[in-house]
Amino acid sequence: MRSFAFILAAVMCATATAQVRVDVGASVGFPAATTSFQDLQGFATCCPSFDGGSGIGPGIGIGLDIPVTPSLFGSIRLGLADRSHALQTQELVDLIVGNTMVTGTVEHTMDLTLRDVSLEGHLGYRRDRLSLRAGVGYGVRTFGTLRAAEEISDPAGAVFVDSRSAQRNIQDGVMPDAIAGSWQASLTAGLDIPIGTSGRWNIVPEVSLTTITSSLTSATSWHIIVPAIGVRLAYVYDTAPEVLPPVEPEPAPPVESAPIVQRDTAVVEQAVAPAVVQHDVRLSADAPLGVRFEEIEEERLLPLLPYVFFERNEASIPERYRRRPDSERVSVSTSGVAFHHRLLSVIAERLRLSPLAGITLVGTTSSDENDSSLALRRARNVASVLIDSFRVRPTQIRVRSRGLPAEASVAAGEEAPLADEENRRVEIESVDKALLDPYRATDTVTSMTPSAVAITATTTGDAKLQQWRMRVNGVTIKDDEQALLTPVIYSPTSDEARLIVERGAMQVTVAGSVQMQRVEDTLNLPIQAVRLADKRRERRNDSIVERYELIVFPYNRADLTEAHRRIVNGIRQHISAEARIDIEGCSDVIGPAADNKRLSAERARAVASALGGAASVKGRGEPDQTTSQRLPEERMLQRVVKITVVIPTQK
Repeated sequence: MRSFAFILAAVMCATATAQVRVDVGASVGFPAATTSFQDLQGFATCCPSFDGGSGIGPGIGIGLDIPVTPSLFGSIRLGLADRSHALQTQELVDLIVGNTMVTGTVEHTMDLTLRDVSLEGHLGYRRDRLSLRAGVGYGVRTFGTLRAAEEISDPAGAVFVDSRSAQRNIQDGVMPDAIAGSWQASLTAGLDIPIGTSGRWNIVPEVSLTTITSSLTSATSWHIIVPAIGVRLAYVYDTAPEVLPPVEPEPAPPVESAPIVQRDTAVVEQAVAPAVVQHDVRLSADAPLGVRFEEIEEERLLPLLPYVFFERNEASIPERYRRRPDSERVSVSTSGVAFHHRLLSVIAERLRLSPLAGITLVGTTSSDENDSSLALRRARNVASVLIDSFRVRPTQIRVRSRGLPAEASVAAGEEAPLADEENRRVEIESVDKALLDPYRATDTVTSMTPSAVAITATTTGDAKLQQWRMRVNGVTIKDDEQALLTPVIYSPTSDEARLIVERGAMQVTVAGSVQMQRVEDTLNLPIQAVRLADKRRERRNDSIVERYELIVFPYNRADLTEAHRRIVNGIRQHISAEARIDIEGCSDVIGPAADNKRLSAERARAVASALGGAASVKGRGEPDQTTSQRLPEERMLQRVVKITVVIPTQK
């Protein structure tokens, strides 16, 4: 810490004449704990395993920023924060209520009071009003009471035999083997909002993430990370740049009786006041006649992959799966992987709409896992989320376990771990087939013709545009601190195209610097908008685009399952004889590329045969290298057949 203070003091002295900022602020932190233990010395519990917890607490702090360059700065911050949080986990147990055995839920809790005083040093980057900073520091902890308890949360009225109540093992104490201090790392992003016109005062909303490097106790693994939001009031010293007085040319001494000499005025003026080159930038596009936007009605069938995948030797549901209800809508632009991460929400909604239907959760393990209880704990954790977070009735869920899945993935050599990742899962089964059918999304999408435009920025002379930013209708599409040497290719997403149509204009603006001069230019591209409502009102020829991705094929299989045939039959009855059909078989990256190419073609031909009629059929094989295949669901969602149907309509 002394070395750090010495270095910071040296930076402050070296930049004593530059702008400095002081700030004070308040924040709200959301400590998230990661743990892995069943019991803690001195605290009685029947918990199967604590895996994590969360909390919320205020914080205050002061800081000082010292510039090093116009963009970089060093800073030091002192803060006090409440890191209190609670570990919670639930366990499904068999309870006897009256003379009936039911499945109940026991909630295990450890509630810790914790405060932290920290001193951090950062290196920051500031551009315009945005600032980013990263740093390290040291925090001293003050531990309060650690409270443990177990309580039956469901069903109502159930009691423990030993305590004769719904609670037991209630205990207050101190954290055993507490570690009173630790190093920590942090990342922070802030946005300056000026107050008044002087530029000295700013309100700075911030978001941050702090990682505590050591456990809270040496008795077990108990770590926390703290995302936070806050606001600071900053004051900037010496915001006005230093202005040098103009240099006055020395008057020439008087010359007596000298002959009058005619001089070139332009040469004299250039010698006295050299001309300053004014730089400029001009934009152009490879679509001088403008672009065309068209609205098309599109339907998409997203495959429902009824598996929740787990990390090796872990029973907690990975963070990438959504475990709380939200209002975000599934659209035709939602990726298959993003939709899969909403799996529990979709299943819960379908169970609520079909109160007589039910599911069975089957936990499985991979060949490199040896814990016999792991599969059942995985299934129980999924059940707990469906019941507690999504309010699914317990009577609609059954839980069981097995070893490897019935349709296990198999791979050899270096690819064997990929198969193991796919076999660590909880499978969702149901006799009600509609619960696991693909999800239908319908949208009006907007496309641009041409599909992309090249925007070229031309500057004066040989100088290049530096530290540039390009915006379309005020929204930044690209920026870079390096020189702009090639045209910028812009291909809007459907949502971006829709916003351009709504505004009725496509305005491209570029701003940057050329040899320290700020330059800017705006290009207004003509647009033609063809709206869906206009096409139908004017009775123009139109079409509906339908995209289907069939239920995931089993590993290394191309034959159609019963679920595949049910979906293909529905598609066949829905399309007309005039429809144009394209069928593309796909595969993942496990196995030789040639075998995957053949397998994808076999899948496409099997679907085309079942669908009947004329269709364009091809096997794509493995995805390109830009498509991630890191997660098991990313690989499985490539084992599909994609059907695109363009149905002409006449209104």
